[in-house]
Amino acid sequence: MTRSHHPLSEKIKTSNREITENIQKSHSQTWRQRDNILPIKTLPDPRLIIGLTLVVGSFLFVVAIYYGIINP
Repeated sequence: MTRSHHPLSEKIKTSNREITENIQKSHSQTWRQRDNILPIKTLPDPRLIIGLTLVVGSFLFVVAIYYGIINP
């Protein structure tokens, strides 16, 4: 018995292979990696981040000295 190849079945196989390849390409990054990427525009100015860190650090240092956690 010989199996006859139908042109439509070959087209479906090719189409399925293309779809599978496209899915593999689109899933090369997981959704978690895509969601964790923050564009630079959404982050505040680096000078603001550094300034706030220094202010909060200084405040905590003074509070630690006041309550005796740090003895100068």
